[in-house]
Amino acid sequence: MSSNNLKLWYRQPATQWVEALPIGNGRVGAMVFGDVAHERLQLNEETLWSGGVREWNTPGAKAALPAVRQAIFDGHYTEADQLAKQLQGPFTQSYQPLGDLRLNFVHENGPIKDYYRELDLDTAIASVQYRVINTHFLRETFVSAPDQAIVVHLLCDRAGQLSFSATLDSQLRSTTIVDKDGLLLTGECPVHVEPSYRNVEPAVIYAASEKGRSEKSDSLRFATCVRMVTKGGKVTTKGQSIQVTGATQALLLVTTATSFTGFDPATGLTLDEVIQCVQAGASQSLRKAYPQLRAAHISDHQALFQRVELDLGITAAAVWEGVGGARLNGARQVLDGHLVAI
Repeated sequence: MSSNNLKLWYRQPATQWVEALPIGNGRVGAMVFGDVAHERLQLNEETLWSGGVREWNTPGAKAALPAVRQAIFDGHYTEADQLAKQLQGPFTQSYQPLGDLRLNFVHENGPIKDYYRELDLDTAIASVQYRVINTHFLRETFVSAPDQAIVVHLLCDRAGQLSFSATLDSQLRSTTIVDKDGLLLTGECPVHVEPSYRNVEPAVIYAASEKGRSEKSDSLRFATCVRMVTKGGKVTTKGQSIQVTGATQALLLVTTATSFTGFDPATGLTLDEVIQCVQAGASQSLRKAYPQLRAAHISDHQALFQRVELDLGITAAAVWEGVGGARLNGARQVLDGHLVAI
């Protein structure tokens, strides 16, 4: 199948999470919403869970197993069901949302024209483009496995027309630090979260007291770093945000990590060590130009993605609006092999 036919494209921004475009590298992920004025990248990291490293085996389970088996053999299934509860361990903990990178843009007063967003499956790059008066804007976002960073590249075709602010926030207990080098979000996960289907309060429990940055903690801690370089313009800080005014290009690199290193309670990083990890990763990636970061990402992705090709045919439905709306409705009536393949 041609790479041109491996694109999920839309003529409007996402209005809810399930409409955003997913990008990731297996460890770090983001959902890209694509709003013109208020871009949002919802961030995830695979090890960010509530709870902590602990013994999850169920005492007495082995001893209870023969009775469960015997009840089943005897046909006493209700009794077996009750006995089997002795084999069950505690409820698993909950995956946590890392946070949000928000980019708030300032444009000239004028209508938004030629809006288009896509996720190119062949390159694993999400892009947004549109026009305001005579200026064309392009955003490209991907998560690089070679560089272990979320890469956001902003570009306009008229000098000095790129102005925006960048902020980091999280629903978890966290703090954001802003300085001349960028943004740093640090925080911790709850020590316990009840499953959503259990009516138990409090459902979310944090540690009674926060550990120092150089101390290890029973709960997972995390850090996310944003570093930025621009072409032209002025970069300042204001409150909890970085302000970019009058630029033509901007490159943002987002690195994130948690204190999790394995299932041995004796392991795990301090918050200071997590911060050092993300800052070092961002600084290393900043030494590379955007074309170099982009090329390394595509090469790494395509080495895996292009191993297999699935072609179920292309019908006239492939030119319908994106993969939502009319096309999804049409697929309920007529077989759309291309939509199935992508």
